[in-house]
Amino acid sequence: MKNLLIALAVVFGAFVLFSIIAGLFVSFAPEWYYSDWGLLLLQAIQTVLLFGAVSFVGIKLTEDGSPFVSMNMKGRISLGSTVTVIVFSLAVIPAINMLADWNEHLSLPERWSSLEATLRSMEQESRELTERLLETTSEGRLLANIVVMAVLPAFCEEMMFRGWLQRRLYGYMDVHAAVWLVAIVFSIVHFQFFAFFPRMLMGAAIGYIYLFTGSLWPSVLVHFMNNAIVVVVTFIEYNCTGVHISDIGLSDTRIAGVVSLLVALALMYLLKKNQEKKMAVR
Repeated sequence: MKNLLIALAVVFGAFVLFSIIAGLFVSFAPEWYYSDWGLLLLQAIQTVLLFGAVSFVGIKLTEDGSPFVSMNMKGRISLGSTVTVIVFSLAVIPAINMLADWNEHLSLPERWSSLEATLRSMEQESRELTERLLETTSEGRLLANIVVMAVLPAFCEEMMFRGWLQRRLYGYMDVHAAVWLVAIVFSIVHFQFFAFFPRMLMGAAIGYIYLFTGSLWPSVLVHFMNNAIVVVVTFIEYNCTGVHISDIGLSDTRIAGVVSLLVALALMYLLKKNQEKKMAVR
């Protein structure tokens, strides 16, 4: 109970600190705050503070030893595991596109139509903001987008969800239940109901990669590649007329989505078997 209260206090403190920082930006530099670069900076601060710093400080206050050791960030990962997770990150793209398209067309029951309208309105605003940041012709902005939307979330969110939360839940429930519970929370905190299921499934996949490899680095790598691919593909499509890479897995290419899902599951199984072999040798 003591550790839980400490963790909640750390999270609350981070939210208060971030609110103060955002408030200072709005008060003293409103024009810059609403600019693209201002929004990117604030998003970077939010990611580092609310996920990276919270998990590091939380582990430091509630566990013994180095937080990086606790999160399994000190050990090496094999070349085979690295190659497997890279191939997985590429192979799963059409499946994610297919699931995202299915999720986007889900509808709530008629009696919840007003809630659905509100949720769709919120997601549309979020999508427009994301597109505003991603759709650029500047290579400098592309690099900044990769750092803010791929590098930082990969490190900081994996520290929070897999390195801290999922790992700590192992002691209270079945490891599979821990993986799926964290995947659900991971999807919820992104506040996108009509993208909930593909993000939850991707979160579960990353959770199992952490479980199977025994290291946080493969999870960070998959998370980074997943986000970076979106950033780079959007940049290419925005600057190259007629290119629609993000449509793979949709409509007449749906079979690619099904094959992608099967390949991704096969790669996950391969990671699991490799880990079992390593454990048997020990």
